Amino acid sequence: MSEEHAMIEGEGGKSLDYWRRAHINFFTRELEGIGAEFNEDVLVVFEEFEVVFQF
Repeated sequence: MSEEHAMIEGEGGKSLDYWRRAHINFFTRELEGIGAEFNEDVLVVFEEFEVVFQF
């Protein structure tokens, strides 16, 4: 994750530090639910979409 991607997501003042804290907490809780443990090597995919048509 980069500063640019954290800014695009737009949460928590758009900082990478906030993004990391919030998402590590989220991933930790979600993985506990399936008996797994978060670690820094977990692959995270960030997708960005472009609106090409609006009604």
